[in-house]
Amino acid sequence: MFGKFKSIFNENTFLFSALSITAVLITVTGIIFKSQFITISPLYVSIFIMLFQAQANRIAPLIGSLNSILYAAIYIKMGLYSTAIYCLLFSFPIQLATFIRWNKNKYGKSTIFRKLNAKWRIAVAFLFLAVLVGQIFVMNKLGASNTVLDSISSLLGILISFLTLLSFIEYSWLSLILCFVNLLLFTNVAINDISRLPFVVYMLYSYVCTIKQFITVRKLFNEQQNLEETKND
Repeated sequence: MFGKFKSIFNENTFLFSALSITAVLITVTGIIFKSQFITISPLYVSIFIMLFQAQANRIAPLIGSLNSILYAAIYIKMGLYSTAIYCLLFSFPIQLATFIRWNKNKYGKSTIFRKLNAKWRIAVAFLFLAVLVGQIFVMNKLGASNTVLDSISSLLGILISFLTLLSFIEYSWLSLILCFVNLLLFTNVAINDISRLPFVVYMLYSYVCTIKQFITVRKLFNEQQNLEETKND
């Protein structure tokens, strides 16, 4: 196990440096702005998960499924109810299922990827917008905070989770959008409660890892396509 961690760190010197800096900044901002440790504790696990996700590594969803339980409790405390429900009732089981499925379809440390066709992309987009409007309405009635960003974050997270489970490469670029939405969401939360600033620090690091993930997934997909074409020749 130690050898695997060492291999990952050697291949991602920049990301490991970013991880170390992020961990320090989360700790420092947490102390300065008196964040409760239980509130920011999932972030220390998440920075390692993002390191694995940057490589599209199969171990990431396994660790993420366990960490999502702790996140659910934190989000409830922050008043982000739809995101909390997403973490507990959706993120946990689907990430565990993703690990199992990716493990059955291995490709190096990752999995075999595929791509949605144009018709499915359009259908998914329309369905997403319809559900989003309905959820924003419901969350407003329940008196939740940051309803628009919270709803976009939770629904986009659900969509990305399904795409990841089924190994569709679209999850990688949609994750870039989700990172931006989450950065706005937690910046708004931090404006009202400065003790949440460590979450903003994590979101910035997460964005860097997600960019690397996008590049990695595209590279793996192209490799797999080239191998498939070679077999058919």
